[in-house]
Amino acid sequence: MIAFIDSSVVLRLLLGEPNKVTRLSDIKRAIISDLLEVECRRTIDRMRVSSRMNDQEVERRLIGLAKILKSCERVGLSRAVLNRAQQAFPTTLGTLDAIHLATAVLWAERERVLPVVLTHDQELGRAARSLGFDVLGDVSPT
Repeated sequence: MIAFIDSSVVLRLLLGEPNKVTRLSDIKRAIISDLLEVECRRTIDRMRVSSRMNDQEVERRLIGLAKILKSCERVGLSRAVLNRAQQAFPTTLGTLDAIHLATAVLWAERERVLPVVLTHDQELGRAARSLGFDVLGDVSPT
């Protein structure tokens, strides 16, 4: 499977949260936005600052994040991505999710293949499905 992975999937994995995507071993090519690293690091830092994570837990999660990042094809936050994220999508979508989806859309156009979108975010899943992407994660179509 070729998969575009958003931050919610990686964070759920790193934080040991329930209902993680279980088909990660099926991924042959993983694509992420550079935004994913920023979101994951900010979340880990917020948890540290709020004393919900100690130094050992921070270290373990940052090491896990580094391993994940090494195994993924990263797509930069280019002007093209930001321009596409500014455009309308068929459904409601927040700014960061629009950047993730714009990245997936432009990657798919360049590679001429639709990756499966892995997300636990309902809005992102809905928007991705509305553009023809298959979506995996614990989001349900409405």
